[in-house]
Amino acid sequence: MFCRLAAKKAALQCKCIFLMPQPDQLMNIRTKVCLPLVIITLVVALMCLLVVARQGSQLTEKSMQTLVDSKISQIELMVKTNGLHAMEMAALVSRLPEVEQAYRMAFTGDINDENSPQSQQGRERLRTSFAPMIEGYAAVMGARPQLHFHFATARSFVRLWREKQTMRDGEWVDISDDLSFFRQSVKDINADKKPVWGVEVGSGGLAIRGLAPVVARNGEHLGSVETLVPFNPMMDSLSSGKGENTLLYMNPNKRSIATQLHDTGVYPTVNDHYVFVRGTTTGKIEQLINKDFLDSVTGRSNWYTKDGLLIAGIPVNDCKGEQIGTFVFSVDLSEQQGIIFKAGETLLASFLFLLIVPIIVTYFVLGLAVLAPVQEMMRALQGIAEGGEILTKRLKDTAKDEIGHLAKMFNRLMDNIESVMTRIEGYKDLINAVPDPIFGIDKNHRITIANKATELLLKKSSDQLVGQHCHDCFCTSACGTADCPINQLSSTTPGASTSIIDISNGEKPHFIQPVSEILHDCHGQNQGYVVVAKDVTSLVLKEQEINKLAFYDQLTGLANRALMVDHIRQAVVACQRCHCMHALFFVDIDDFKSINDTLGHDQGDRMLQQIASRLRSVVRGGDTVARFGGDEFILLVLNLCEDISTAATQAEAIGKKILSTLRMPIQLDDIQYRCSGSIGLTLFGDKPVSVDELLKQADIAMYLAKERGKNMAVFFDPELQTAMMERNAMGNDLKDAILDLSQFTLYHQPQVTSDGRIVGTEALLRWQHPRHGIVMPTDFIQMTEGNGLIVVIGDWVLQLACAQLAQWASDPQLSHLSIAVNVSARQFCESHFVQSVTDIVQQFGVDPDKLKLELTESQLSSNVDEIISKMKELKKLGIRFSLDDFGTGYSSLAFLKRLPLDQVKIDKSFVMDLLDDPNDAAIASTIMTLASSLGLEAIAEGVESKEQMEFLQNLGCHMFQGYLFSPPQPVTEFENYARAAGQNMLQDLFARPQPSQ
Repeated sequence: MFCRLAAKKAALQCKCIFLMPQPDQLMNIRTKVCLPLVIITLVVALMCLLVVARQGSQLTEKSMQTLVDSKISQIELMVKTNGLHAMEMAALVSRLPEVEQAYRMAFTGDINDENSPQSQQGRERLRTSFAPMIEGYAAVMGARPQLHFHFATARSFVRLWREKQTMRDGEWVDISDDLSFFRQSVKDINADKKPVWGVEVGSGGLAIRGLAPVVARNGEHLGSVETLVPFNPMMDSLSSGKGENTLLYMNPNKRSIATQLHDTGVYPTVNDHYVFVRGTTTGKIEQLINKDFLDSVTGRSNWYTKDGLLIAGIPVNDCKGEQIGTFVFSVDLSEQQGIIFKAGETLLASFLFLLIVPIIVTYFVLGLAVLAPVQEMMRALQGIAEGGEILTKRLKDTAKDEIGHLAKMFNRLMDNIESVMTRIEGYKDLINAVPDPIFGIDKNHRITIANKATELLLKKSSDQLVGQHCHDCFCTSACGTADCPINQLSSTTPGASTSIIDISNGEKPHFIQPVSEILHDCHGQNQGYVVVAKDVTSLVLKEQEINKLAFYDQLTGLANRALMVDHIRQAVVACQRCHCMHALFFVDIDDFKSINDTLGHDQGDRMLQQIASRLRSVVRGGDTVARFGGDEFILLVLNLCEDISTAATQAEAIGKKILSTLRMPIQLDDIQYRCSGSIGLTLFGDKPVSVDELLKQADIAMYLAKERGKNMAVFFDPELQTAMMERNAMGNDLKDAILDLSQFTLYHQPQVTSDGRIVGTEALLRWQHPRHGIVMPTDFIQMTEGNGLIVVIGDWVLQLACAQLAQWASDPQLSHLSIAVNVSARQFCESHFVQSVTDIVQQFGVDPDKLKLELTESQLSSNVDEIISKMKELKKLGIRFSLDDFGTGYSSLAFLKRLPLDQVKIDKSFVMDLLDDPNDAAIASTIMTLASSLGLEAIAEGVESKEQMEFLQNLGCHMFQGYLFSPPQPVTEFENYARAAGQNMLQDLFARPQPSQ
């Protein structure tokens, strides 16, 4: 209670302090100074409160213990004093002669008979003898002395404290009752014959009883005398103090007399066990006493406090020292506690007053001496922070203390700030004069300052820009925050340029490139960046144009070789992640060169543009179409089915769609043209492969499509690659062979007239390969045409043929022979071809009429005028011309009519099935008719049977070449064959078996 009351007072006083008006919402200096003092005061006050409370508690407990001890001593002393006094008084009475005489008188009769004359005489003798003493004692002490005489048999003799005895038969008589049942002291004194005293319950109630033996002069034990001190007056004297109460409880289990008292129902009980004998109050204390407490007072005293009362219990013992009851007294402590609480409150209030008064004084002194100047500084600084016109504000600095020194430092700070602000304004004017956008950003990439050029660029004022995220101002929505170039400034080397930013916003192109420098604070820490945004629009547009030139075909707008190779490489890498199949299509426009030469390059370019548009429409948006060369296109189709067979089916369908698209008519001005394409395609994705390997595979498949007749799509087959590798190896060997031409030789196949004369020979080139033996021209001539080596070989064949003619000119049997030499289109189109042939003929001095140049019909379809011009020049020289493979091309009669030809050659493809195929026979007949109408000589090649020769003779053909006469032979064997032939060659020929094919 004391602690709670003191704490409430301390809290109330502290609350009064902190409810005083404050200068602003922030915790000011004096609050910061006074608050710790208040806290310390509260802590000290609380500690003092705890000490006072503890001391008060200890003092209260000590005082109560002292009170209890005092009461116990008082009771013990009172009981002992009264007991000894009663025992001495009994001893004194027992030695009086009248006592012995009374006992002697009673013994003359039956002592067990209380009404015997002798007993009555003895009783009367005692009453008479003690009457004066009893009256005198009563007059002095205010109460009659209580004397009780007993026989040695423990029966009552006479009781002298009553004015009247027990009523019996209408008369007052003494009761000679037996005391041994409940009077232990009577039994003990008769047994020990020694004086004794103690607290016992008798017919007179609870009393302190002193007993002394009555012994005759002769030493005979006659009985005992008992003196009583009643307990009730003594208990009343113990409760004389204010607020003191006394109670006495007897244990009925200790003495049977208590049980008898309990059975009378006169006395109240506690828990049906204890009997209340005497008390000065029956109020609150009775409600606080219970059996547990009474049980605790066993052989020792005990006490406790409750509801403001001190309750103490003292054991009550009989003459044997056994506890027969409990003496309980209570003291009201409210007055004592009030005194202690009052003292504690006074002490605490004084202490708090001594602490709080200095704090209050300090609080107001700090407010006047320290806080007022500081608040003035705060208002000035706040004006600076808010941008107000406060830089001219200065403080009084006359004080000679720390506040005055602080005011001087503040004024100096104002001077420095004003100087800095002046310089800043100059810097702002300077930055605003720069034409490039300049702006500052903090570490969170929010704009802190921007010059006029930035405002013009973003079309926002500086106030609108400050605080905005730079990503929101400069980057489009398609650019993520993490990818924003300005957001990446923190990871960019200072002074280095970041990525270019497109800020076109749908208008004309506009690009900037930020360059940044780190802004440091006074401690060298990064506080943000200053960014200069360079206008790089012209550079970006030029770079885009360069990229377009570098990666896109200018004619068609398709990807070029470099971009396609990069896309293929990416697809190959992607195959490792996704397991889909991809397809690569190599498209070559069939016979585009002849179309281009015929129509002209402008029309050819227009055709390529339409073809590119059609190819782009065939594939999906994610696929790639590229122009790889003049008339070559590559299509990369991604993400086909994972199953290779299904993917092949899908690729085949796409190939057919491409072919169908290419075959559609192409409209150029008023004319429609048709074209076709040869497609090589390869699948990849199921195993690692290089880009070069894929392109090579598609190229090989495309060439196979060409060889199979064009206008088709062919899948790559590993066997094709093997053949191509062999072909490449053959090409390398061919290059080595051409270095000295020693591996090449000429074979000759005779040309025979219908009358059996050998009139000439066709020079056929053979390659004597070191490993493969004789290699036919069909296996290597095409390679030489592709790499230009055909020109070297052609010149060498012409030289060797002319040398052979020169040699035969001196041999009468062979001098009439001519030699036919095949000339390729590549060689014939060389600008120096005419001069080269002329030089060779003149070098070897041969008859030009003996040299015949064979041209194929297909090679005459381009550059017609140039070819005719060269033929005429050579014709003037005397050289003859033969049209080889006549009937296999697309030449018109008007075209053939212009050519200065001497001979046409019926191709062996028509001669082969001449006898069985009416179409071939009809073509051969047409050729003969055409040759006759043009005045040209005709020769049939590939004649292998007499029937073919006879059929041709019937058509009017009189010159032949083929295995029927002789296979191609080396020059020596041919010469021997020609010399031995003679005039009877046909007779011998028809006589011998037909040569095998």
